[in-house]
Amino acid sequence: MFPCMIARTSTTNVISSGTVGNRNGDLQLMHVELQILSPLVPVREVNFLRFCKQHAEGVWAMVDVSVDTITKTSSGAPTFVNNMRLPSGCVAQDMPYGYSKVN
Repeated sequence: MFPCMIARTSTTNVISSGTVGNRNGDLQLMHVELQILSPLVPVREVNFLRFCKQHAEGVWAMVDVSVDTITKTSSGAPTFVNNMRLPSGCVAQDMPYGYSKVN
């Protein structure tokens, strides 16, 4: 059903915290590990920026854009990581009874 599953995710850095009390205007650096449903494909690690914007009461837009990173190997040498995903996003709307509509 899904081409990949999220194995692990974390917020690496909050670049801009937006408004106090909610996530309107948040810009976060996120890290995610994607596990393809095959034992032959290794876990992929992706870093991306996530921006959240509240458009109306109960209506939110979220946009993700991949970023390149430089990491260090076990020997201390820098290595360039380039696992890119296409820009993506969605609009989430609150619905009755605790449900959400995602477009």
